[in-house]
Amino acid sequence: MAFIGFKVPASAARALSSIEVPAGAPVPEEEMHVTLLYLGKGIPVVNALGAAMGCHTVAVRWKPFMVHAAALMSFPENPDDGLPVIARVVSSELGRFREEVRAAMDRMSIPYSNKYPEYKPHVTLAYAAGGTPPVTAVKIGPVSWEVRELTVWGGQEMTDVVQATLQLMG
Repeated sequence: MAFIGFKVPASAARALSSIEVPAGAPVPEEEMHVTLLYLGKGIPVVNALGAAMGCHTVAVRWKPFMVHAAALMSFPENPDDGLPVIARVVSSELGRFREEVRAAMDRMSIPYSNKYPEYKPHVTLAYAAGGTPPVTAVKIGPVSWEVRELTVWGGQEMTDVVQATLQLMG
């Protein structure tokens, strides 16, 4: 799997992992992230490297900015993973940041998924077992952190094949 996003820092990941969620498979703290664009499965390494080059053009123009996880909810159940339980992420800058990343991928001719036309930034906290009732939006105390970098992951897991992390330097 390949995607562009940013990692959740350890302190925020600890706070998010302490939120009570339905029984299931919790996402390990070190794997918590916010996806900006999903690039696909089994993409060529050259595409992952091109994505990193495109992300560099964004990272040099952006200063670090704050995001907040403010609501616990779930996405619809899917047959592969069960019920994704998420923390919804909000930020005044995040939508514009994502659009600049998308535009950079378009300029680099790097394909990405448009499966979900409405962007819903989130951190997946757990995958509850199939048949678990959906979690309706519940306000959580804001867990905030500064986005300081942009990462491209390419491969089957978050560290396989290519991982390029670019500091926001604007």
